[in-house]
Amino acid sequence: MSASEGFWAFSVRVYGKPDVPTACLDLQNDYGLDVNLLLY
Repeated sequence: MSASEGFWAFSVRVYGKPDVPTACLDLQNDYGLDVNLLLY
């Protein structure tokens, strides 16, 4: 598995947890954060 594939798998796993999508999107909308960089 390449590094980018590993990061994608990690991101999907984390983003699938309860409340994570809402929290990430709130941070993106309220503070302009990049969700991909936030998960990194």
